[in-house]
Amino acid sequence: MSKKKYLYSDCAVEVALLRSDIEAILNALSVIESAAAATTQGKYAASLKKKILTYGRTYVHEGEEKASVLFFSNEIGKLVKLLGLYLNIVDQPQTAYYSQIGKHRKEAHS
Repeated sequence: MSKKKYLYSDCAVEVALLRSDIEAILNALSVIESAAAATTQGKYAASLKKKILTYGRTYVHEGEEKASVLFFSNEIGKLVKLLGLYLNIVDQPQTAYYSQIGKHRKEAHS
């Protein structure tokens, strides 16, 4: 019997957010789910929203309402893509940062 090798991508990561942040994420997922129900993005949004609502845990820490959810790395990747899509739809970027990506790498590692 061989042992299964677990990859970093198999690991779950706990994401803990303030109530206002989790509300904003759930609302963004709802907008994408409604607007693009038949698309891959709409299905991912519905799936992630369901996961947060089903498996999320709410609690109060130091007087602040929070929620935490365990995500796998592929789910976090999908969530980031969906939030980027949402932000491009509702709030057009004001500054073009793309050309700056990676330019400071040499300076940071010196």
